[in-house]
Amino acid sequence: MKQKSRFHQRGAETVEFAFVAVFYFTLLFGVFEFARALYTWNVLTEATRRGARMAAVCPPHSPIPLNVAIFNSLNVTANSPIISNLTTANITIRYLNADANGDGVDGDVAVVDTATGGLASNIDFVEVTINYQHQMLFSGLFGLFVPDWTGSLTSPTFQTTLPAESLGANPEFTPPGPSTLCNF
Repeated sequence: MKQKSRFHQRGAETVEFAFVAVFYFTLLFGVFEFARALYTWNVLTEATRRGARMAAVCPPHSPIPLNVAIFNSLNVTANSPIISNLTTANITIRYLNADANGDGVDGDVAVVDTATGGLASNIDFVEVTINYQHQMLFSGLFGLFVPDWTGSLTSPTFQTTLPAESLGANPEFTPPGPSTLCNF
């Protein structure tokens, strides 16, 4: 009789492993996805800082801060080599004036549009904002537990504001003459 009861347990370990493995691998891949999301969060925070730093020292509307913010070299306009789907289209640079209504009291901030005649000397701050859609690698696995899962997370808006510095201006520059470029 002992041998007969031994054969009734055949395959029990496989069934137990199947139940445990689903939860184990979901937890394991969940840790990987959380680590990727945290890494992306840190890179996007650094990207806004880099973009704001370059925008503070480059002339208004220069494409260089956008390229530097996505970790490309100064004149390369390809996608980011560090984060997939991060392009210059995800980045917004605004030039701000601390005294919007001209009453001499700072606090009311307005956007300075230098493209339509606003003066670069009116710019007090530069603000870089990134909006990004984070794509999950293992979205199919999480779809087992959350049926309506799309596999993407909308990241919070990342923003850095810095005081404007030279904005590419040369202190010895007297017009007329060539404009100063942002070649760092």
